Amino acid sequence: MFNKLFKYEFRKGIVPYIIILITMLVAFSILSLQGVYIKNNFDNISSNDGNMVMIMGTFMLAGMTYLLVILGGVFNFIQGIMYMADEIFRSKGYLTFSTPNSGRKILSSKLFTYFIRIFIYDSIILIFGLIIGFLIFNGNNEMGFLMENIFGNPILVFFIFIMVLISPMIHMIFIYFIMILNVTVFDFKHKILASFLMYFIITIILRIVSFICQIIFQISVENYAVSDSFVAFYKFISIKIPINSIDYYGNAVTESVPLPIIPIFIILFGVFFLLYFITCKLINKGINI
Repeated sequence: MFNKLFKYEFRKGIVPYIIILITMLVAFSILSLQGVYIKNNFDNISSNDGNMVMIMGTFMLAGMTYLLVILGGVFNFIQGIMYMADEIFRSKGYLTFSTPNSGRKILSSKLFTYFIRIFIYDSIILIFGLIIGFLIFNGNNEMGFLMENIFGNPILVFFIFIMVLISPMIHMIFIYFIMILNVTVFDFKHKILASFLMYFIITIILRIVSFICQIIFQISVENYAVSDSFVAFYKFISIKIPINSIDYYGNAVTESVPLPIIPIFIILFGVFFLLYFITCKLINKGINI
């Protein structure tokens, strides 16, 4: 039954999604060719003009790539929210939630569909981003070191890629949780407005708490209030990532930067599955559409 639910969810909005992917592939290909052209003609231009062209080309590539990433990501995110809201807050939900499917299957089909789409989307961005970076900045000392850091640190690439995947998944399950909360535990008249306000208020509270914690930690570090045991514990739970850089004299330097990758993964996945199981339980108790 899960396969049928997944196929049903995956077909929703598949046409605009494919159009976005094709547009991205074409755009990244054009950007790659344009970047290579700028690099190959750099030596044929005067020094100052060449630097300006390279700078303008780099900013243009970065800006257009960033714009494509934002627009595609926002579209996928809004699409995932709208399809869930359409079934929760409208009569269409009677068909979905009156079936003998458990809350786990219903929620998993929606989340898995969203995960597959952002995985394909982010994979295209990662692959073409690395290709563009290699084609354009190959031979450039400073950017060459950056590309060496990326290609030479598979753990770092994997960490960043997982973070890019899990962050929107946590955001999505959090929104689903608030939606389900407003049709199970609470019974507001304006459920959509209540969900929006609840999301807005909880998000502000979490950001304030996070900001206060950052300020306290920063003050502690500046005043040397961080104990040696804390520093030792941080190094113990961290994985050392080799980072290549250039010192003041232009010499290549390799430093090991400790990053608490495993604890971050444990916290993120813990938050995700906690919200997931609570939302499934609420769906199984029955919703009030």
